[in-house]
Amino acid sequence: MDPESTDSESADSGSTDPESAARESATRAGARRTCVFPPRRPSLKIGGMEQLPTTQAAVTALRAIAEEYALEIEVTDDIGADQTSRHSAAGVGVVVDADGSLPHEAFVEFGGVPRVSVRLFHEGDALIDVEGVECPDIPREDVPAFLHSVFGGLAHVRARRFPPGYRLIVPLPGDRAHKEFVPIFLLTPWLSSRVR
Repeated sequence: MDPESTDSESADSGSTDPESAARESATRAGARRTCVFPPRRPSLKIGGMEQLPTTQAAVTALRAIAEEYALEIEVTDDIGADQTSRHSAAGVGVVVDADGSLPHEAFVEFGGVPRVSVRLFHEGDALIDVEGVECPDIPREDVPAFLHSVFGGLAHVRARRFPPGYRLIVPLPGDRAHKEFVPIFLLTPWLSSRVR
């Protein structure tokens, strides 16, 4: 089979796609073939951590986690300076901050066990509640990793004999861990099952 017949057959195939026509003409001209991929979104991960510049980006990441672990999720958004928890001094009807930004907080509740809720603040931090144990000041970028550790079974409770006490340990990327004191009366069945 001679190469000229294949070129004429491909030209006669009636391909109207401009990308495939460009590839065919480049191949016929003896040029090196290149693969054409769809444009990529810029990576949102730096050093293994997801970069979440806004509250809405964090909510989207939490919805993906809920889908991954087959959990129900309920999201409540508070938008505007008069609606957010840390802007209680804002007057009625004042929706923007002094710098002109529109504050956005979200409260996210996951269904199932363990009981987990997340309050995402406009300033870039979060308060995560795991079975009644509050974990404050979690950077927004650490929230997905924190939840993966909790739902994925990596989070555990460390018991200390003397003086007696418990700590919730949640591993995070980069050999870090969030540690939170757990009063003995807050030990739920789920927390008790994680004691080491």
